[in-house]
Amino acid sequence: MSSVILPGAEVRSALEKGTVDAADFVGPANNYDLGFADVAKYIIVGPATTPCLHQPVDLADLTVNLTKWNALPKHLQEVVIAATRQHSWDHYAYIQKANIAAWDKFKTKGVQVIRLSEADVEKFRRYAIPMWFKWARKDPLAREAFGSQLGYMRTFNVGYITDSMLVDTDGQTKLTL
Repeated sequence: MSSVILPGAEVRSALEKGTVDAADFVGPANNYDLGFADVAKYIIVGPATTPCLHQPVDLADLTVNLTKWNALPKHLQEVVIAATRQHSWDHYAYIQKANIAAWDKFKTKGVQVIRLSEADVEKFRRYAIPMWFKWARKDPLAREAFGSQLGYMRTFNVGYITDSMLVDTDGQTKLTL
């Protein structure tokens, strides 16, 4: 088994042809619009406590050349920031509404939606967390990005990762960057 990265437009055909056995893309609304309901028999999501194990929000960004940004007057920078924030909230709300509607569309097409159990999630974490550390250690930028994400996942508000989870697959050796 191996992972491959595909452009979004190629995921449906790869599933249909059997080039890949399973796929993860964005979320139910986008996946339905891309025709995944026509080629997939199942959707597997996390338990009710953690419905989406890997992408709890749909993010968008505005990327601007720093020299051009710095050349903008402060009041225009503030307008762009405010507009980007508003667009982000509007987009998030739209996507959440569309995601809710998409579940029924998948079911109507005969796609079975399966929820993992908490025990399933624990099994994934047992192997995933050591793998995160392994890949983060391969590159300074990856280490920095992972360190930031791990810090966020360990915050009290999120609480997705606890200190007791930061061990090797045998549960013996504490993992560190």
